[in-house]
Amino acid sequence: MVAAGLPDAAGLPHLLWTRRAVTELVEREFGIRISPATADRYLTRWGLTGPREYVGDGLVVRWTAPRGLHALVAVTSRGLVFFRTGRLPFDVAQLVVFRNRLRMQLAREVTAVVTEWPAAQQQLLERWCSADRNVIAGLSLG
Repeated sequence: MVAAGLPDAAGLPHLLWTRRAVTELVEREFGIRISPATADRYLTRWGLTGPREYVGDGLVVRWTAPRGLHALVAVTSRGLVFFRTGRLPFDVAQLVVFRNRLRMQLAREVTAVVTEWPAAQQQLLERWCSADRNVIAGLSLG
């Protein structure tokens, strides 16, 4: 389900996936209660967490490809992780929605500081930065 879409589409009260959303999904679907620490270990194993990097009031954003999926991962300076996944590469509209959902879930304006991005998608990043003044490319292309 995490790979198939966003948590609100799965009936959860979250706009993006978080540790808490994953624990709620596991409990609902499998009747198993896992701790946030256990969820964090799974997310780390799947490549959906990242290092805490301080970028002022911004959030560090990475595009990664764990287990054949595409994932946008945002990490706050306090270590809170927000992500969305998909089977296909993202487009500009999905990137704009991602930042808007971050803003709504955090209930404040956010600046996305992109630190990791696939080199093959550089033009897409440039279009996202052009479409949204709250996205900054301060990255390494990989």
